[in-house]
Amino acid sequence: MKVKNFLLTLCILILLITACRTEDTPQPTLQSQTDIPEETEPVPQESSQPANTTSLPNATPDILNITDNPDVNTTIAALLDQDLEVLQYTLLLNSQPCTKEEGLGGPPTCPEGVNEGTVLAFFPVLGPGEGGKLSPEEANQVFDYQEPSLLAVMLVKPPEYMDPSFPAGNYAVILGTDPMDLARTFRLNHQGKIVRVDFTGLLSEQEISNIQGEILYQK
Repeated sequence: MKVKNFLLTLCILILLITACRTEDTPQPTLQSQTDIPEETEPVPQESSQPANTTSLPNATPDILNITDNPDVNTTIAALLDQDLEVLQYTLLLNSQPCTKEEGLGGPPTCPEGVNEGTVLAFFPVLGPGEGGKLSPEEANQVFDYQEPSLLAVMLVKPPEYMDPSFPAGNYAVILGTDPMDLARTFRLNHQGKIVRVDFTGLLSEQEISNIQGEILYQK
């Protein structure tokens, strides 16, 4: 009888100790990129991968090496992860003298009260059948998408004629985004800077192949 009582008491003590330890153990919390202290040691990585993209959740090794240009690969990874801390430095504004004439292409239209010929900074975007020029304050709107997926990456062939207000760039990074099954094509230069964004519906494989250039990746 004493042995039974001893074993029963021992089991109860073990259960109590285990419960206390579980309650005292701090639970892990998720951290955003900005929550991680600077002194945190970096995750081990291969030397061929850009150091500032390996912690991005969607930056798989395939994406990090999708082109032979590390600057372009870094921007692609940031686009997929919507890393605004990186992306805010990738937009390359255009600057041209404004005009009083209105039209889809060409230089920006002078706002009311601004003299013709005044140099204005803007970011060019294209939509179905029309184009637009975002002010520097509006430019970050091109990153307001959800659940991006990489559809294609292309090395763009220089067009015979290029409107300087809407540069074609050297790379086309096509993202599928939600909601509404939309696609955004980010035009990048060789330095990984975004020089233009095109807004379209989701592009078919044929439409992607119609873009002048070499397909480096296609989903």
